[in-house]
Amino acid sequence: MRKAWSVVLIAVTAALAPLAVGLPSSLIAGAATTASVRWYLPDFGGTPGFTAIKGTNVGVAPDGTIYYTDGASLVAINGDGTTRWRSAAVPAWTQNELGNPTVGGDGTIFATGSHFLFAFAPDGSLRWSFATAGPSDGAVSASDGTVYVLSGFNTGGGNFGTSRLQVLQAVNPDGTERWQHVLLSGSGTGMGGFSGLVRPAVAGDGTVYVGTWDGTFFALNPDGTEKWHLLTGASLVPNAPDPRAAVTGSAAVGADGSAYFPSGGDLWAVSPTGAVLWRAPVGSLTGQESLSWPTVGIDGTIHTGSTDGHFYAISPTGQTKWTVDVGQCQARPPPSTPAPSGRPGDPPPPPPPGPQPVPCWLGTSSLISASGTVYFGATNGILYAIDPAGAEVWRLTTPPCQGVTNCDLWY
Repeated sequence: MRKAWSVVLIAVTAALAPLAVGLPSSLIAGAATTASVRWYLPDFGGTPGFTAIKGTNVGVAPDGTIYYTDGASLVAINGDGTTRWRSAAVPAWTQNELGNPTVGGDGTIFATGSHFLFAFAPDGSLRWSFATAGPSDGAVSASDGTVYVLSGFNTGGGNFGTSRLQVLQAVNPDGTERWQHVLLSGSGTGMGGFSGLVRPAVAGDGTVYVGTWDGTFFALNPDGTEKWHLLTGASLVPNAPDPRAAVTGSAAVGADGSAYFPSGGDLWAVSPTGAVLWRAPVGSLTGQESLSWPTVGIDGTIHTGSTDGHFYAISPTGQTKWTVDVGQCQARPPPSTPAPSGRPGDPPPPPPPGPQPVPCWLGTSSLISASGTVYFGATNGILYAIDPAGAEVWRLTTPPCQGVTNCDLWY
């Protein structure tokens, strides 16, 4: 999934490392009781009033350098918001698709394009490119330097396609393929075939966890062989031809190797051996789903958002510790259609219904401080800080969203 948005860097009072909206899940140091905007980057070309930033997150290096893409190039910016460099444009057939930068342990920046994975050096030069099986939502670098990327495609009808493929590929640090594992292949209807919202996750022992849109969750060994897989429960999609629910977000891995992932409006917990430990509702009770990537705190609490307008904290044993209700956002109105002409003298037809309130979505991956404070954003354009007990520490409406009803902070 790709979405256009503005990067907003939040500076907190206790001289902490700043937060960048759109960061993938991670732990950050410290906590603070107030926040203010240090700077933000509005409108990188394209349609006036919209940004041209591509992808679902920004990448941040240990030295504080922030990376984003504009569809054709990778851009590095300093901690004060100034541009450090802009890479040469990638080949034309991948332009407007380059996105989802992540930073490896050696400082290499990885970004995905249309059917390609690119590796950039910290100075912006291109180290190598690698052909993937299809579009992807980003790569993950393991501690040994192996890069994992999930890609695929779906044709013939959106999510319910007639031809589908999802492949997990392992890439060596020099850009050559180590192995590939086909997770989903064939024809026929079903939820599946593209990798939107999902990236692999790597456990401490090298196990690779990944889910697919046909409702299968895999655990693979570092050599690409399958450890185990499990099937999810019933889909929430009305009249879905496939009864299984899609895995709608990337997994988070706990200290003991357990994996946590969203599917069917529930948060699933699975042991390293593939046993389902529990399922906690994070939207399923109201027919909603979680599109958020879970994060795990130091105490083992799992945090995730939902399309039901709530942010959830789930205990390591599957109980809901607390929730935060971020309220409702205004839905966009349906497209208007010309009213049929009536008889002369008939009153005019009523106007079409306007936008109706709907729950705000929380599609972000949260950030967790060492003290347990959780930071997340929602489609109301507000960044929240919540303490470990579920109490609000502060909230901040980001500048591009001030006075705007629908303004997404998305991944």
